[in-house]
Order: sequence, then structure tokens, then C-alpha cells
Amino acid sequence: MAREVDSSDAEPTRKEYAPAAIVYRSYSNGQDAPVELFIAPESVGADSPSLCAWYMGSVVVQKSVVSPPDKSGLRFNRIVSRGAEHQVDICDYYWRTLDGSVTEQPLGILKQRLAMLLRAGEPSFRVEMCMSAGTAGEAAGASEQLTEFARLVDPEVRRMLQKVVDTGR
Repeated sequence: MAREVDSSDAEPTRKEYAPAAIVYRSYSNGQDAPVELFIAPESVGADSPSLCAWYMGSVVVQKSVVSPPDKSGLRFNRIVSRGAEHQVDICDYYWRTLDGSVTEQPLGILKQRLAMLLRAGEPSFRVEMCMSAGTAGEAAGASEQLTEFARLVDPEVRRMLQKVVDTGR
């Protein structure tokens, strides 16, 4: 089941990206923690969810680049963070270009900025999928769910991006 996210930051986030449409939804199978999906047109590397987590008071306890076990070529950044209430959250994110997924690479800050400048103007969407893992012990199951969710979502994101490139909207 999918529903639009209506948290306190949802409306300001939608206004921030206007007039562009964004996807900001929560998906639930009724058993596991819901997955929040955020897709917005954004330059590669323009905003980092790991930095956002830090600014919002969470502690990033793990950051890695993940690839699903299939041969899709999808690669995304995964951050595991702990909030003020010791809640463990897992987020997978990447920037989707027509050529594939782009992740933050463990480069020096100047190299990272140069890599982003070289992609300036390239059409891309930032894709972010987050879910609460509850405790560190539940994080492994949540990680598997997010990896599968990302694998299913990416072909749809690519189609959306292709439509934007083809039609200009």
C-alpha cells in the first residue's frame, strides 16, 4: 500500500522543489516497517542524505556503497544512523542518470566537488529510500528489504527520467 508522506517536513520539501513534481511516498506491506521513497530532480551530489542526517541530530554509524546481488549494475550509498531516541534508521540513496546510478565516492572533498562539477547540467534524479530498523539487531533484515526495494524501483526511475529528457517535463 502506498500513501503520500504527510510528515511536518513534507509540504516544505514539496515547495522547495516546486514547480517540479516529486515522489514522496510511504510504502507498506502491513507487516514490516514502511519504506519512505523520495525522488526529486537534483544535480548529482547536490545534497547528501548522510550530511542531512548529521544536521538533524542523528549519528551516522555506518556508511557504505552497496550493490544488489543481481547483475543490474545498480549501486547506491547506504547510511545507518541512530537518532536521539536510539532509533536505528537505514537509508539507501543515489543519483539516477540515464547511464545508471551515481554514488558518492570516498574521494577527497576537492575531487568530490570536481566530479560533481563535471556532471553539472546532466539530467538526474536523487532517489532515497529509508526505513526504521528499530534496533541494531533488526538492521540486517531492513537492509535486505531496502536492497530489494531499490532493485524494483530503479527501472521505474529510469523510465521517469527518460520521459523527462524526451518531453522536457
